[in-house]
Amino acid sequence: MKRIWILLTVVLLSQAGFSQSLERSVISSVGGSWTNGSTFAMDYTVGEVMVSTLNSANNFLTQGFQQPFSTMVVSVPEESSEQALIYPNPVVSDFQIQLVSPDQGDYQVMVYDMLGQLVSSSTTRLAEQSAGIITTDVSSFSTGNYFVRVVYNQQLVFSGKIIKIQQ
Repeated sequence: MKRIWILLTVVLLSQAGFSQSLERSVISSVGGSWTNGSTFAMDYTVGEVMVSTLNSANNFLTQGFQQPFSTMVVSVPEESSEQALIYPNPVVSDFQIQLVSPDQGDYQVMVYDMLGQLVSSSTTRLAEQSAGIITTDVSSFSTGNYFVRVVYNQQLVFSGKIIKIQQ
């Protein structure tokens, strides 16, 4: 019995030198480090939950997990007073917008990417006896989703979505 206690004591004492230490670590898909070169360094990760935030007139401190830089919401209004049809969708090179009851005049077609940035803007003049079809070329666009807005006399007449594919 005495032998077992001695063996157990030796094993426990030998393991004491190899104990675990807690190291700060984070599992995240995006992040990095920033330094001003000499006096300040900051590590950051994107998308973690916050515990609490304290602020004063000149200072801002988030305690707990690290925070993303900003929250961004992208939207393109989709209210329109006129019905239209976009085809083909998905699109390879160009698409048509067929307006149901178009007026004579200039129609502006604006295409936005998923970040809400304007990537294309064109103006098409529809004649009095026009079929109301507007063609827009997107062959140079990257594959992805886009928002389309049609404006007539500074009024939104149609908005919709297209999917650009490669073939």
